[in-house]
Amino acid sequence: MSRRETQKNRQQILLELKAGHLGMAMQIAEEGQFPIEGDTEIRKAAVLAAEGSLKRNFHWILPAFIAAFKIEDSLELQQVAYKVAALALGHQQFLLAGLLAQTFNLNFDRNILARIEQAKNSLIASIQNSEAVVIDSSASEYSFNVE
Repeated sequence: MSRRETQKNRQQILLELKAGHLGMAMQIAEEGQFPIEGDTEIRKAAVLAAEGSLKRNFHWILPAFIAAFKIEDSLELQQVAYKVAALALGHQQFLLAGLLAQTFNLNFDRNILARIEQAKNSLIASIQNSEAVVIDSSASEYSFNVE
């Protein structure tokens, strides 16, 4: 890949991150085999994009995005995840809290972990019993406004 193409890919990734298009930014980085490691501007934009996504709603792409852009160690991102997890727990949304805990290595006490496990087992049982399970990511179930 030429230097010009690399720079074009980098600019496109930054634009997609600033627009909050996590999947598109990942796709450009992967297709162009753009070296994101060591690029502090892209890292900062990726953290801000992930934070923005978390503040609006939990996207299923977040774990892959965090791994692709190597931002697992972002303290700012983990702090936002704790806030969202606290809101999820307050709304009895234990599956969402569990997803956040797994994605961001959050620590909860035994009582909360037991509730998360119970919610997970209930969902698994529903699926195994062929009950209809609808997870609507556009519904308020996975949406919070974090200030």
